Amino acid sequence: RHYDLRALIDDIWIIALTDSECVLGMRLLSDHRGTGRPEQVAAALGFTSYPHLIRRVGLFLANEKSNQDV
Repeated sequence: RHYDLRALIDDIWIIALTDSECVLGMRLLSDHRGTGRPEQVAAALGFTSYPHLIRRVGLFLANEKSNQDV
């Protein structure tokens, strides 16, 4: 199944960047179009290795009405 990953990225930012490490923050969406996965975003950005750590710090749920208001 193919889908547009860009539509599933709400926000992405750099938290830390050194010569050997890049730490990204992401807010990804999951809806009828698909589910944004951090490892897919990293690969799409050109990172060649699988992320060393993926940590979910929050899960935001919205009902159908509030999604339409956004």
